Amino acid sequence: MQISKEMIAKYDQQAPRYTSYPPVPFWSGPPSEEMWFDHLNQQYNSQMGADLYLHIPFCEKLCYYCGCHRTIKKNKSGNASFIQTLIHEWQLYLKKMDNLYAHSIHLGGGTPTFLKPEELDLLLGHLVSNRPLKLGSVEVDPRTTSLEHLDVFKKYGLCRLSMGIQDFDLSVQKEINREQSFELVATLVNEVRLRQFESINFDLIYGLPNQTLKSIEETVQKVLTLAPDMVAFYSYAHVPWKISNQKLIKTELMPTGHEKHLLYLKLRELFLASDYVEIGIDHFAKKGSPLERAQSNSALMRNFMGYTDVKSKTLIGLGPSSISSSGRSFIQNQKDLALYSEAIEAGRLAIQTGHIHSNEDQSVDDIIQSIMCNGRWSSSLEDFAHQAEMTKELKAMIDDQLIILEGDHYVATASGRFLLRNMAKIYDHHLRVKRGENIFSRTL
Repeated sequence: MQISKEMIAKYDQQAPRYTSYPPVPFWSGPPSEEMWFDHLNQQYNSQMGADLYLHIPFCEKLCYYCGCHRTIKKNKSGNASFIQTLIHEWQLYLKKMDNLYAHSIHLGGGTPTFLKPEELDLLLGHLVSNRPLKLGSVEVDPRTTSLEHLDVFKKYGLCRLSMGIQDFDLSVQKEINREQSFELVATLVNEVRLRQFESINFDLIYGLPNQTLKSIEETVQKVLTLAPDMVAFYSYAHVPWKISNQKLIKTELMPTGHEKHLLYLKLRELFLASDYVEIGIDHFAKKGSPLERAQSNSALMRNFMGYTDVKSKTLIGLGPSSISSSGRSFIQNQKDLALYSEAIEAGRLAIQTGHIHSNEDQSVDDIIQSIMCNGRWSSSLEDFAHQAEMTKELKAMIDDQLIILEGDHYVATASGRFLLRNMAKIYDHHLRVKRGENIFSRTL
């Protein structure tokens, strides 16, 4: 199963990844701090708790492909004050919300394992002080993760580990400035399994310089020997006009278009032949894993961290650039570390931007969640302002055998599942009105 060169030329368009709706570039402005807490308190369920995302922005070395907010830092001075600021930010929420506690925690970055084990112990001790976590996950860099780090994560229930692998081919690693050996990763995986963590996830990227069908197959074969529970295989989003460090990527070495799509097909073929199932547009999970069960039960969700089986309406982001969701609005913290710290230490939230959902936003979000998670959604266009345009675009995808109509629902075909982002953008009112040229990555 693949898409023809003609279909790739037709549908390889710029589009959001739809980890939120509206996409961040189309946010209209944040709620006031008072309104934000009103939204949170209206939505918060003390029986379920809140999901916490902590952004640790520090990295020791720049990865050329990286689009995350990060600060390159060689020494660990200043870590203690940063941790205290994170704790103070959490305390601001504790003061404004009754019976608040962390149902789940995800540590992302940057590099969470840039912090020393004892520093993470102090931080997590404040966040998980009144009851144990239901779910904990952390992004780890195999180059900076020690056995002591693993012991701290296990102590606090952060039992899902996501490892940044990207590619095992040394020539690819050199071009993206992220060199780590297979042996280093294999040793860490073994230590994780000895400690009986719940799951190990790998992040890979396709579309990187020097990648070929042969190199991708060799990387996947190495991945399969380590048997991660889930693999995210992201399409490299090359947007150097937005992310200046990507100018260091040699574009003449990058596979694009049909050549790039073949890399994904090769990986997909190998994983589906090895007891994995496809999740959404870019994930593969072992049969019987939590993500596979969520998809089977139509309980899969997509948020700022990708696909998840966590369904809380309350996401609280701590740290610079982190994003929070109340179910009725979004806020994003200041990206500048100094401005973020100044606001928190002054006793106020460090809000930089945000969005208050309209009724239409919430309706569209429901449809886009159905498209991105299930590949099946209601065919009704009754409440949409651009029905004529939408009908024409949907019909074109039906004519190209990418969508079929089953009763009162549209369903993506096997070939159409590669183009779920294209289907979602048909419903995106903000994109239709504002267009968003040269803002988003390409869909294929």
